[in-house]
Amino acid sequence: MPKPTPKPPEETVSKMHVLDFGYGSGHMTRLLRKSLDMDHQVHGIEISRAQAARANVATVGTGLASGIVYGTHLGFGDLPYRDNFFSHVLSQQAFSHCPDRAATFAEIFRVLQSGGKLAFQDIFVSRRAPGFLVHLQAVETAFGTAVGSISDYKKDLIAAGFVDVKIDSVHDLAQNIDVQRHLTEATKAGTFVPSNPSSEHPKLSGLSVENSRVQYGDVAVANALVHNVLAIGLVSVRKP
Repeated sequence: MPKPTPKPPEETVSKMHVLDFGYGSGHMTRLLRKSLDMDHQVHGIEISRAQAARANVATVGTGLASGIVYGTHLGFGDLPYRDNFFSHVLSQQAFSHCPDRAATFAEIFRVLQSGGKLAFQDIFVSRRAPGFLVHLQAVETAFGTAVGSISDYKKDLIAAGFVDVKIDSVHDLAQNIDVQRHLTEATKAGTFVPSNPSSEHPKLSGLSVENSRVQYGDVAVANALVHNVLAIGLVSVRKP
C-alpha cells in the first residue's frame, strides 16, 4: 500500500506572521528570523527601492532568505496584506517618515490580529523653542515630513483603535544608560561635537528625500538629540 503523501509544511503548521514595517537595510528583519522558530514567517515592507536592494544583498548568503518575505511598497497607503494577518508588527524609526501617521496606524490596526501587538522605536519632538528649531528643521528636511510629539503619536494610536499604550525611554540595556542623556553628557564633555546643519550641510534642502535621508538623516537626528530637541522612545500597543 503506497504511503500517503506528506502535506507541505504550510499545511501542517499554522504559521504566525510577523511584520518588520520599514525594514531599511533589513538588519532587524534578519534578527527576527534568527530569533524566531520556523512556526513564524517574517515579512518586511519598505517604501525605498534603494533600501530594499541593500536588504536583499545583505540577506544573500546568510541562509535566512527562505524565511523572509521582503516587499517594496511605494508610499504609505494601503498595505498589501489581508485583514487580521499578523500576530506582531515591529518597526524601528519608520513612523517619523510618515506624512499621515494616523492613516498608517489605522492600516497596521487592520492587518493585525485581535490581541496582536505593535511595538516600535522612534524619535519624538521634545521641544520647539525658537533657538532650537534649526536642529528640528534639519531632521524634518531630511525626512521630508513633520516629526510628531509623543502626545501626537498617542492620540493617533488611540484613534486607530489601539489600547494599552505604553511609552518608555530607550536605554542601552548593557550599561543601563539613557541614550538621550548619554548623548547630551557626551556633548558637554566634548566627546561628541554636533555639527551645525546650516553651515555644514548647506545642500540639504536641495536634495531629494531619498538622498537626504541617506546622507544627512543620522547626522540631523544626532544633532537634535544632543540639543534635547528630540527624544527617543519605545512604544507598544495592542489591538483589542
